[in-house]
Amino acid sequence: MRIEVGAGYGNSLDAVIEGIIQEFFLPEFKREKYSRGIYHGTREVISRLTGKRPEDQRSFLLKIQETASMWYGAFLDLPPEARVGGGVVGGLLSLFSMIFGGRHYLRYRKRYCPNCHAEMSRLDEIADDRYLNDGERKEESINSVDYDVWHCPACGTQTIDAYNNWFSSYKKCPQCQRRTMMVNRTTIESPTYTSTGTGREIRNCKHCAYHHESTYTIPRLEKSNNSNSSSSNSSGSSFGGGRSSGGGASGSW
Repeated sequence: MRIEVGAGYGNSLDAVIEGIIQEFFLPEFKREKYSRGIYHGTREVISRLTGKRPEDQRSFLLKIQETASMWYGAFLDLPPEARVGGGVVGGLLSLFSMIFGGRHYLRYRKRYCPNCHAEMSRLDEIADDRYLNDGERKEESINSVDYDVWHCPACGTQTIDAYNNWFSSYKKCPQCQRRTMMVNRTTIESPTYTSTGTGREIRNCKHCAYHHESTYTIPRLEKSNNSNSSSSNSSGSSFGGGRSSGGGASGSW
């Protein structure tokens, strides 16, 4: 499993998050107590990020638990043949709802001005555009990144937070560093069981007009050990997708 806290935290919490995974999540997962591990692990993550003790977060956690129960209830309504690996799937549904609920809470919680400590207000999507640069506005227009601008009414200070769209197919451009590059791959020559194939990769940035074309090798087809079907995998330059630009930690069991 992997936990990423978002761009606003950088890599400063990597060691902390890794410790939480090892201490709270994985021991329960190894005992197949997925819901227990998710509950206590998520509570600890939120506590470290917000600086609030778990007692202060009771109402929030209850809301998240209700959402998790709703998803798990829907899972139990499925026919038995559709519930393969029930403990794992149920735990993943709970984790999914907790992650999104926790992200929502952290994004919209009260903010205080780093300058005068007055309570800040979040600007709406139209008003916040005046504080974004061209690249940030382009990211918002293609829905690859959403920006929140928080304004202090007392001293006029603004802070900007970035939230990557986890489901966007846009990648980070190597030239302008904005998440506005689309990568398209096409097959020029298909592989066979005796020879490799060739593909073309085209990268285009919608912000700075960066353009790059390259070719890559497609490995030979391999016969499956379990059936007569075949599969192939592409090799070449790779770009990460669907993850935040902040730090993170992972662990396995």
